[in-house]
Amino acid sequence: DLEIELTRVEPFPATRNDEVVVGIVVEAAHSRGLDLVQPERPFSFSEDFGHFGSICPSALIGLGAGLDTPDLHHPRYDFPDELLPFGVGLVEAAIRGLLERYGN
Repeated sequence: DLEIELTRVEPFPATRNDEVVVGIVVEAAHSRGLDLVQPERPFSFSEDFGHFGSICPSALIGLGAGLDTPDLHHPRYDFPDELLPFGVGLVEAAIRGLLERYGN
């Protein structure tokens, strides 16, 4: 006569990308000569990033590590350090774009 009740609790809010910020990131990527890939479906991970969007306009981006690299949360995933200059350059260009749009 054992009974059980389960309640699913999602501790992380949904991530919602701001259209203006996405546009700025796209412009930043183009200015850096980076290829853009729009996923066919949303990322299955966002973790706590949704909290950022609840306090300011934001956009979740991913740096592609190639098809032969394990997925981000796979136990064998090892961040390819050679992506750092691309990521830093993209973030720098996006910040400059945000400052141009919203002022410093």
